[in-house]
Order: sequence, then structure tokens, then C-alpha cells
Amino acid sequence: MMSPTRRTLAERTHCNASNLTYICDQLVRAGLAERQNAANDKRQRVLVLTDAGRDARSRVVDAVLEESPLAALPDENLRRLTAMLSQPLT
Repeated sequence: MMSPTRRTLAERTHCNASNLTYICDQLVRAGLAERQNAANDKRQRVLVLTDAGRDARSRVVDAVLEESPLAALPDENLRRLTAMLSQPLT
């Protein structure tokens, strides 16, 4: 999966540029993410989760799902729902 650009992250999080920069800086300082050149355009930078960032994301998702009514869904249904929600809207 391609990493989102800063513009895409701002749109997805409904965050302005200065707040997003601060958040990204904090993630990098904490070792949860790193900045890299975009594969398709070296002028762009992307924020990529590190192994520690992926572990943290998994823990957060697990904690949220435990408290969610979705926790009652069988694993296969939850996987299908996750896949459907991951699809871009057209």
C-alpha cells in the first residue's frame, strides 16, 4: 500500500497543515514513523510507520475494537468489513 502524502493525511484527519506538521514531528521523534521520499515522485515526502508505529497502531485498533459493538462479529465478518471500509469511495 502506498503511503499517503501530507495533503492526503490532512484531508483524512480534517487537520490544518501546522497541526499536522506538529503531529508528524511528534510521531517521528517518538520513533513511530519516519519521513521518506515518495516512490512515484521524489519531490514529495511521505510519512511511513516504523515497526514500533505498526505495533502501536495494532494495539490501538485492538483496544478500540474491544470496546466496540463490532467486537461481537465473527473474525471473518470483521475482516470483510475492514476490507470494505478500506476501499476508496468513488
